[in-house]
Amino acid sequence: LMLLPREPTDEPKCRLLEGAMFYYLDKIGWKSKIIRSSRQKVKYGTCYVEVLWESEEGLAPRRQKDSPLPEMRRTRVKDQPQVNYVDETDIALDPGIPDVVDMGWVIIRKRYSWDDIQAQVKRGVYSAAQVVKISKGTGKGADFQSGKHERFQSAGIHMAGIDRNDYEVLKMWGKVPRWWVDDIDVNDEGANEMVQGVIEVCNHSGGPTLRLQRNPFWHQEIPVAIGRHIGVDDEAQGMGVCEIGESLQQELNDKRNQLLDHATDTIMPPMVEQRAADIKEIRWEPGFRIKSNLPADQALKALYPGGNPGEVVMMEQRVKDDIKGGTGATAPVQGQQSGKESTAFEVSQLSARGSGRIDLSTIDFGESFLKRV
Repeated sequence: LMLLPREPTDEPKCRLLEGAMFYYLDKIGWKSKIIRSSRQKVKYGTCYVEVLWESEEGLAPRRQKDSPLPEMRRTRVKDQPQVNYVDETDIALDPGIPDVVDMGWVIIRKRYSWDDIQAQVKRGVYSAAQVVKISKGTGKGADFQSGKHERFQSAGIHMAGIDRNDYEVLKMWGKVPRWWVDDIDVNDEGANEMVQGVIEVCNHSGGPTLRLQRNPFWHQEIPVAIGRHIGVDDEAQGMGVCEIGESLQQELNDKRNQLLDHATDTIMPPMVEQRAADIKEIRWEPGFRIKSNLPADQALKALYPGGNPGEVVMMEQRVKDDIKGGTGATAPVQGQQSGKESTAFEVSQLSARGSGRIDLSTIDFGESFLKRV
C-alpha cells in the first residue's frame, strides 16, 4: 500500500494517512482476510466482501493522574473498519452488470443467533418493535423439525452447517424510493426519487422488516467489493481455474479410471471354463485347489484384457500438462523443476509469460477490489 502525493506539500499528509491506513488494516486482520479472498477468486473466479464501519460505545478504563486505579468512563470502544467475507452462495447481484457501482441492488444473506439480533437492537441498528414480531424457535433450524431439510438437501442446499437456532436475514443494499427512508409525504414532489438505502428482512415469522434507512455512508454507494480472477464481459462473476480446467479434469479422471480398471482386470481377470470340465467351486484365495478331469489349459483359462496401459499413462501426463498450460500453473511458475530437456532460456521465457498472465489478473484485482476496499 502506497499513497503518492500530487504536490510536494502533500507528502507529510500522505505519510500520516498511509500510517493511519496501515494501523486500521492491521487492526482488522487485513492480511489474513485478503489471502482468503485471493484464494477464493483464483479457485472459483470471484470473491466478495462487504465493507462496513464498526462503531460502538461502552465503558473503558482510563488512567487517572494521581491514582494507580483506573477510572471507568463511557467512550467509543470500537471505531474502525469492518471487512466481512461473503460466500458466493450467500449473495445475489443485479444481473448483467459487471461493475457494482452501476448495480441497482445487491442482496446478502446472513445468519444470526437470537443473541446477535438482540445485540443489533441495543446498537440501534434493528427496530425493537419489529424484532418482537419474530417468534423464538422459528429460525432456519426449525426446518429440521418440520422435515423441510430433506427437500432443501435434494435441491442442493446443505443444511448440515446451519445451527438449529440460526435466523436467516436478507440485507439489500440498493436504490429505494425516497419516501421509504425520508420523513416526507408520499405525495410530495420528489417523493418517488430513487436514493441509496439499506433494508434488512428476517426470512421467518412472516418476514418483519428489521431495518429500513438511507445508506449511512458518505459515498452513497453499495459497500460491496468484487474481485475476479479472469473477467467475463457483461457479467459480475469471473472465471476461476476450476472452471477453466473442468473438462480437462474430467478427461484426467477418465484416464485414471481406465488405468485402474485395467489393473483390476489384470489382477482378477474373467475366467473361461470349458463345459466338459467337472469344476464344482472356484474361490479366490491362497492355496485353493481346483479339481478337474481335463488339462489345466483346457479346463480353466484366464481372459486377460487387451490395450496398452503405457499409452494411458502417457495421455494422463499430457492432460496434466494441458491443465497447467490452460490455468497458467506451469512448473516454472509453481517453482517446480521442469523437464531436463528444457533449456535455461526456455524456462526463463515460460516463467516470464506465466508471470505476465498472473500480473494481468493481479492488476484487475487491484483496480476493482483492493482500491475499492
